[in-house]
Amino acid sequence: MRFPRVIAFAILEGLGIFFLGALVIALVTYGDALWSLDLGFIVLNFSRQGVELGTMVFLRATAGVTVMLFFATSTPIPYLANALRQARLPKEIVELTILIYRYSFLLLEQMETMTIAADCRLGFRGYKNKLKTTAKLAVGIFTRSLDVADRSQVALNCRSFRGEFHCYRSPAKITPKWVLAALSFFMLMFIVNVILVNPQSLTTLFHV
Repeated sequence: MRFPRVIAFAILEGLGIFFLGALVIALVTYGDALWSLDLGFIVLNFSRQGVELGTMVFLRATAGVTVMLFFATSTPIPYLANALRQARLPKEIVELTILIYRYSFLLLEQMETMTIAADCRLGFRGYKNKLKTTAKLAVGIFTRSLDVADRSQVALNCRSFRGEFHCYRSPAKITPKWVLAALSFFMLMFIVNVILVNPQSLTTLFHV
């Protein structure tokens, strides 16, 4: 789960969007009144069903993003390309995905360097200067991305690139231990879910 600071800020922003979405779901879902908040000009009513649904959506969205980031930060590029080919995806999509993944970190590093340089020159002091500096950074990143694309294409052509990313060290195959571990974890989560939702059903399950 190690990624640049810019990606970390984007993740925090995503979590904020998830929280706002869950809050809206808790407000608009009809059900038994749980508690209300009087803001003076408006009264916010939260229902029990809305809070439960909003919490479930927030946790599912957070879990999905966490799993995606775990795979993105722990899977080497050749393994990812091999997995995409095994999924029968078109080679053009695989090529674009891998190239974007590779060179996006380079652009993020350049953007962070430009941001630090602008901050050292007091480019973000004041609202007006902040807007001007942000616009200049956006233009600078765009021109840098075009330059990086040209130089990268020349480098790929010099290496006789044909749109395939070879995996010279194949990943380890799935063993029965991993299958058993996955099934055991699934059963554990199922039992925990049964206990939390309906503790009496667990007794019935074991009697059966």
